[in-house]
Amino acid sequence: MTSLLEAALRYAELGYPVFPCAPGSKSPITPHGFKDATTDVAQIESWWAKQPDANIGMPTVGLLVIDVDGADNAWPNDPAMALELARGPASLTPRGGRHHVFRQPKGKSWKNTAGKIAPKVDTRADGGYIVVPPSVVQGKTYRWVETLELDIGPDKLPEPPEWVVAQLEDPVPGGNGSTDSNAIPSGQRNATLARLAGTMRRVGMSRDEIVAALAQANQNRCQPPLASREVEKIAASICRYEPDQVAVAVAEDHWGQASDDSAPLVPDPGPFPDELLRVPGFVSEVMDYCLATAPYPNTMMAFCGALALQAMLAGRKVRDPGDNRTNLYLLGLAHSSAGKDRPRKINAEILHAIGLSGSVGGRFASGEGVQDALFAEPSMLFQTDEIDGMLQLINKAKDARHENVMGTLLTMYSSANSIFPMRRKAGKEPPGAIDQPCLVVFGTAIPNHYYEALSERMLTNGFFARMIILECSKRLTGQEPDIQALPARVMETAKWWADFRPGTGNLEDWHPVPKIVSHTDEAKRILIETRLEAEAE
Repeated sequence: MTSLLEAALRYAELGYPVFPCAPGSKSPITPHGFKDATTDVAQIESWWAKQPDANIGMPTVGLLVIDVDGADNAWPNDPAMALELARGPASLTPRGGRHHVFRQPKGKSWKNTAGKIAPKVDTRADGGYIVVPPSVVQGKTYRWVETLELDIGPDKLPEPPEWVVAQLEDPVPGGNGSTDSNAIPSGQRNATLARLAGTMRRVGMSRDEIVAALAQANQNRCQPPLASREVEKIAASICRYEPDQVAVAVAEDHWGQASDDSAPLVPDPGPFPDELLRVPGFVSEVMDYCLATAPYPNTMMAFCGALALQAMLAGRKVRDPGDNRTNLYLLGLAHSSAGKDRPRKINAEILHAIGLSGSVGGRFASGEGVQDALFAEPSMLFQTDEIDGMLQLINKAKDARHENVMGTLLTMYSSANSIFPMRRKAGKEPPGAIDQPCLVVFGTAIPNHYYEALSERMLTNGFFARMIILECSKRLTGQEPDIQALPARVMETAKWWADFRPGTGNLEDWHPVPKIVSHTDEAKRILIETRLEAEAE
């Protein structure tokens, strides 16, 4: 069987640039994704030496790949058309779909499309990429159709059939160039469907009813139809509003649906790669204990809990050369009974065992309560379940109590390397201050409840820009819980952090001088590249 490295080198030899994707995934693992693709042998060998199980990604610039989704998709029904598609290389995807590979005709510069040729038939061209055999996703392998292997260079690939070209060039699916007065053209699809959804919401229709109606309108009227996930997004945006509020929301375009919708959709990168959730040492050791003792082990939740614990233990004790601290706001999204509770319990057990029970908080009652807690314990871990409830209270609050929670969290985050001035209390002078507060938040929520609780203000005032939000996959198979004592090595490390006092003199508890932890050259490079990429976006 051909190894992934051998296959990658073979594609490069034929003239196709390649890049690595995470094992078992379609997500690129290079800093700039498919833009890093190359035919350079040394670079390819270096990539796969570091990750031998990496899948193979191939950019589709200059190509046209017809992506037929679904094992039950018989498109095209015409045998003559199907025979014409078989002129080019074809691969079978893990979910039973097909990739037909062609060369773009001279003078063309096509972009990706979704559903333009036919329902559940997308295309990948300039600005896209595909995963190629023998890559593996969800335990299933991509493979070339026998006699239709990719064994020729890009310049020798056949051009797509004329009827495919006609459908890509013609603004109306069907290829006859006619127009329909009831049709919704590209550039107006999102706004028009949003208005339709608003009308349905105003008469009290449910989200499921609106999704079904929009899906029908999308297929019958939109030219070309939007991807189904885009239709669901429109319905979800509308259903965030009560029936008596939705008219204003649609008119003011609160969620930006009225913008031009002709840009190509970004492919779903798939689940978060497990290998990126592993930090050697304390974090992974706490994760291992959690996964071994949880009724429903959840790698993402175990990671969130362990990282939050390490962040709190290191609070006010270490910093990087840029004076960044470890005050993380983490939010883990998972459905019911998916393992959200076990990491919180482990953190509480460990902190209690090392004498830091007072450093654990629960729900946010008020902004003042958060301030008082950190005045007593300047490094704290707040663990709160169903954080969407707090967000909904902030959205609907008629008093300042819940609004003040968000204001405190925003300011506290920015004060981790300075002084947080507390509120002035009546009859007490002067107000107190918290020196270098380290507030770590580990929140959990059910995904759909969380998304429904969001508001435009929350998304633009900087609160969520401060949060690391990680969504879990579906609940895994349960296991018989194994009762184990807290690992000795975990307890030893946690106790070391609890006893560590940076700085000198008798003020070290009140005004610590955190140790500077320098970046490695590789870490510094990655941070700079990430910053530049974010700025470019």
